[in-house]
Amino acid sequence: MDKRKRNIAIGGTAVGLGVAYLVITSIRRNSLFKKIKEAIGGGVGGSLDTYSAWFDPNYYKSYTSAEYINLSQGSALSKARELNDGFSWFNDDESQLYSVLRSIPDGVALSFVSEKFTNEGFGDLKAEIENLDKDEVAKVSKILQTKPPYRRARQS
Repeated sequence: MDKRKRNIAIGGTAVGLGVAYLVITSIRRNSLFKKIKEAIGGGVGGSLDTYSAWFDPNYYKSYTSAEYINLSQGSALSKARELNDGFSWFNDDESQLYSVLRSIPDGVALSFVSEKFTNEGFGDLKAEIENLDKDEVAKVSKILQTKPPYRRARQS
């Protein structure tokens, strides 16, 4: 019996050490993947930090001359209200949010819409978007990647 207990103890120790090794390796690997993901810009997680200036209500004010194309007051207000309608405390209408964001032509227009969103008392547009799930924020980031910072009016 004494030999059997010793073999069980040795086996249990070996299994315990093996499990501990696997757990430590997994933690280290996940930590490394997280560092790599942050270094290359977030990967699937996506981030709106690249577009922070576009969400700033003052960004568009640098592009108000006739040289640049801007949204009308009514159009920006309409888009701000549509965005607000897409947010809900229970279940957001992501397809509506994506549709409105796709219709915004550039960073200047997004800034103007962001100002209208705030002025209407809906809060901070960027903060509202960042409250969505990570994959939804990533989709918004992908939509914004396709947008130029501004559009120039054609000079004849």
